[in-house]
Amino acid sequence: MPPKKKITSKKDGHQFTSVKLGEKKPVRKRKVAPKKVVAKKKPAVRKKRVVAPKKRVRPQDKKMKRELREIYENSDGSMPNMADFKKRKKRGFFSAFLVLLFACAFLGAVAWIGFFVFQPMLQFAEEDVTLSISGDEKVTAGQEVKYRIRYRNSQNVDLGQANIQVRYPEGFVFSDSSVMPSNENKDLWELGALGEKDSGYIDIFGRMYGDLDKQQSFRVFLNYMPGNFSSEFQKVETLNTEIKNGPAVMEVQGPKEAVPGVEVEYLVGLEARKDVGIENLALQLESTGGFIVVSSDPESVPDDQMLWNVAGLDESDVVFKIRGVFNPEENQEEVELKFNLVGWKDGDRKVEPYVYSSETSNIVLLRTDLSVNLGINGSLSDINVEPGEILNTSIVIKNAGDSDLKKLSVRLVYETPSYDNRSMLDWYEIEDLEKGSIVGDQINDETRRGIITWDSRHIDKLSKLPAGEEVVIDVSIPFKDADDLDLTKFTNYNSSALVEVKYTSGDEQKILSSNEIKMMVNSDLGLEVRDEVSENLQGKELHTITWFLSNTFHELKDIELSADLYGDIEWQEEGFVVPAGEAVFDKDSDKLIWKVDSMPTSLDVLALQFAVVLKTKNPSQTNLSSKVKLKAKDTITGEVIMKAGDEILLTSGL
Repeated sequence: MPPKKKITSKKDGHQFTSVKLGEKKPVRKRKVAPKKVVAKKKPAVRKKRVVAPKKRVRPQDKKMKRELREIYENSDGSMPNMADFKKRKKRGFFSAFLVLLFACAFLGAVAWIGFFVFQPMLQFAEEDVTLSISGDEKVTAGQEVKYRIRYRNSQNVDLGQANIQVRYPEGFVFSDSSVMPSNENKDLWELGALGEKDSGYIDIFGRMYGDLDKQQSFRVFLNYMPGNFSSEFQKVETLNTEIKNGPAVMEVQGPKEAVPGVEVEYLVGLEARKDVGIENLALQLESTGGFIVVSSDPESVPDDQMLWNVAGLDESDVVFKIRGVFNPEENQEEVELKFNLVGWKDGDRKVEPYVYSSETSNIVLLRTDLSVNLGINGSLSDINVEPGEILNTSIVIKNAGDSDLKKLSVRLVYETPSYDNRSMLDWYEIEDLEKGSIVGDQINDETRRGIITWDSRHIDKLSKLPAGEEVVIDVSIPFKDADDLDLTKFTNYNSSALVEVKYTSGDEQKILSSNEIKMMVNSDLGLEVRDEVSENLQGKELHTITWFLSNTFHELKDIELSADLYGDIEWQEEGFVVPAGEAVFDKDSDKLIWKVDSMPTSLDVLALQFAVVLKTKNPSQTNLSSKVKLKAKDTITGEVIMKAGDEILLTSGL
């Protein structure tokens, strides 16, 4: 064991002994300086410091010390006095809530900026996916329509699982599309993946049905999933449509006054609009005055006397003739008749129909003790006539009161075109079983009046007509034709007929007039169909057919004739003779159409000739052609004339 080393401090008189374990060096003795004789000031003894053993400092401790010094040192490089630090008071609940609220707002702002401001970092922008639908917004009911759906991915991110879904308006009937639908309902299109900048469109075809002036809407959905998202996105577009016109123009003619219980007549004309599919249409009648249908042409549907099916409107105009009587309530003075053109989008008619157009007639009810009705050629309202046509006139007089009527006198008044004091009516050909008295009167240079009168001398019941009884008078008189006079001399084309009845009710004498019927005299356009049958060199049946047009009264324009040919036929081009206009035979449809721009009165006849060979005979075939449809416009009256020529029948042999 090494010797102890003693160190003595003279300052405090204590001695310290330092022992180093394991030290083998010899202990060196301290040298003491010899005392001097001269009394001098003693030199200061150097105090030796006790040096503690050096500790090993780790590099991480040095780094931490340096970082702490950088954090806490003052600006002049000195360290702060830790005794000067003060403890801060804790914040209250309200301060903590404000901090929380600020933190939430801050995080929300960061999220918003992340989605919308720094969106390019996500490489997807919803507004860069576009969808649209375009098409007719105002349509005619039954019209064929087309709507185009466009879609586009205007960015550099792929869109997966994309599809187009359409919600059709209730009145839309799908017919076709440019891209095949993916489901049976034909309202879904699977697009699959839409790559960068991909786009496309889908055209949808169909027909629109619906109530007049009622809006409907298409709703289109684009569903997709962006390549860098796991959720589905959706775009929605809407297009509103509205039915602005019905499939046909409707016109109603009829009296504005009526006597309860006395028959009246209304004519309802329908003219089809162009480019409209006419299907499942009907005429519907509504009444507020207890209107009872007595007869109609055509007849109403079997289970509803106030509903008439519309047929053939796509080929020509349709006219309904409806007769009936009013049976109103006791104090009802005015009634309403409403004519509706209705239709269904399908054939089952299980739901309420759409109302395409309406016409309303307000009728004033007359409370009289006598009723008078006038009808000509089966009509109680205005009609169109032509030279040579016979006016079959019927007068019905009925005592609608509770007492007898006496001393009745009936006058039938015709006013017709005239030239050189000659009426267009052929009075020499009149048929009147009651032999009424006839007088004539020239009203002006263009119009002449003819009057037939009946009283008790001609008809016994006119002396006294009991309550509930009636008198019927029938008269027939024809218009003159081109064989009787030069029709080109007549400048007037308006005619009319009216009945007046004088009678005594009690002690009072009364006069009552019937409904007036106006007659417009149109051109005397005529059509004759001839068929000459022979045998060609091959022993086949050869038909040489001629369509004869004749006209002497008014100039015509826009003339069109058409017919269908049936059977196994062969068109003979060498037998085709067209006198005017243009004629075309369509071999695919076996239809012949002849059009002539105009036909003046100076050209009184036009004849189209053509020939066909019947190559083989079918025992069940009876017709070689359909009826010839003729349509022309009278340039003087402005009326459209429509007629039908005879069909060509097949015979059993030559």
